[in-house]
Amino acid sequence: MVEVRYVWLPKGTYAKLQSVELGFSDIPNHKAVLETALRQHATLSQGDMLTVNHGVLTYHLRVLELKPSSSISVLETDIEVDIMGPESAERANQHVLKPLILGKPESGVVDEGSYMYYKFSIDDDTWNKISSKDAKFVVNLESQTQDGDIDLYVSKHPLLFPTQHQHMWSSHDMGSKALVLGAEDQNFGSGTYSVAVYGFKGTSKYLVSVIVQDVSRQKLGQYAASSSSFAEVDTVECRNCKRYVPSRTIALHEAYCSRHNIICQHAGCGVVLRTEEAESHVHCEKCGKAFQRGEIEKHMKVFHEPLYCS
Repeated sequence: MVEVRYVWLPKGTYAKLQSVELGFSDIPNHKAVLETALRQHATLSQGDMLTVNHGVLTYHLRVLELKPSSSISVLETDIEVDIMGPESAERANQHVLKPLILGKPESGVVDEGSYMYYKFSIDDDTWNKISSKDAKFVVNLESQTQDGDIDLYVSKHPLLFPTQHQHMWSSHDMGSKALVLGAEDQNFGSGTYSVAVYGFKGTSKYLVSVIVQDVSRQKLGQYAASSSSFAEVDTVECRNCKRYVPSRTIALHEAYCSRHNIICQHAGCGVVLRTEEAESHVHCEKCGKAFQRGEIEKHMKVFHEPLYCS
């Protein structure tokens, strides 16, 4: 026989919860996310496990303490909530955003098919410098493993954990890479961002860093170069590489250029290649982009391999 009794529960005033997984507190306005999840419950008891879904991620929060009793009603009441971190900070296969400090590289190791996540913030002062085009923001990823390969993905919050198929910026170059973000990008601005280091091949060691790169001096150099170029008006087009060179040196230039340089004949390319580099210069048969021969396999896998929905 099963006996069921109705019990009146007091309205809750306080709850202490503990996240089982890392990263729940990194969710922007995470208490509002929790409040939405609590609307699916009428009561809470000490020892309960709450499930909170946020995008593709699922978090579990254990109820540690309740007031004014060990079981409470959560209907039409304001509850003060404290959220504790997980007992162990080292849990495998869990998403956590490690903070990146400007100019300070962070080392890491990532396995093939796995992600390591970081976050950084751009305050208003930094953004003012970038928006005035006196600076660029650079995310650097330096590979320290010869046989492995890593990819870089960046997103702006509220997208916390960028992936291969959900991100705002990315770099799939072989080896080390730098992602340069500037004021001309409408999606870029002050705020908090996430960085994902993805293990594309093998186990890879790496250094990841974020810097604000001053370009005001580069501008001065560009202005100086452009001023000098106007003074050089007597130029002739090279018949081989199609570049304009001073007419007084055209004969020497063409003699050297025809022996050492080759023009890519792929439609729309026309890049000038050293003779010894020409064999490794290839174009994707599907999209026409140019690559080194060793990069084409990765390009095909990342951009042209079909994905099947389960």
